[in-house]
Amino acid sequence: MIIKVSGMCHADNMREASALDVDMIGLVFNQRSPRNVRMRSSRAGILPDYCQAGMLATPCADKERAADMRKRPARVGMFADEMPQTIVSRVYAFKLDCVQLRGDESHVMIENLRRTLVPDIAPDIKVLKTVRLGSAADLAQCSAYEDVVDMFVFEGLGVEEAGRRPFDWTLLDAYRGHAPFLVGGGIGVDDAARVRKIAHPRFAGVDVGACFETEPGMIDTANLRRFIEDVRG
Repeated sequence: MIIKVSGMCHADNMREASALDVDMIGLVFNQRSPRNVRMRSSRAGILPDYCQAGMLATPCADKERAADMRKRPARVGMFADEMPQTIVSRVYAFKLDCVQLRGDESHVMIENLRRTLVPDIAPDIKVLKTVRLGSAADLAQCSAYEDVVDMFVFEGLGVEEAGRRPFDWTLLDAYRGHAPFLVGGGIGVDDAARVRKIAHPRFAGVDVGACFETEPGMIDTANLRRFIEDVRG
């Protein structure tokens, strides 16, 4: 069960979440978002040193810190209809492990982005594509991306407007693709039982965030711990 926590901005909060054995931390690069990590990284102390732009290539000072960096969660840069050259620069500066595309990016754009990154800049980069589902018919768009993405993130339409309620997860039964997927959008601490019931063979885990926030970019790690224990238990 992959646990991805998105929209985190604060160094100590990231360390607390990392200690809970989360697999991915999503860093938002949308300039209009209150969780924009690029804006916050200009303020001292916001990001841990292994995430801060300009410090990522610095050799570790000791073996303990080196080991800590190796076991850290994967860094996922989250973008929406961003220019490819901007994404490439963020991958390089923040040493991103994954890129998650949340806009209307085309197959050609993603293909070109991969060719730019691999193998010279980020040979092991993974690409995630967000697909918003209002009905089973929306899954048809996945076929256009199957050969250029490593994973999908399925979210409901209008999640924010609907009070962050999860979408109808029975729609997942209609997915016939080969790429694994995460379920995101509106998942809260009390949804662990529902998540455990997802039986699709390509279901890989969950993408959580807003429902665990005490403020934009700050995650309630006590509730996150409870959720992780419940969903993995």
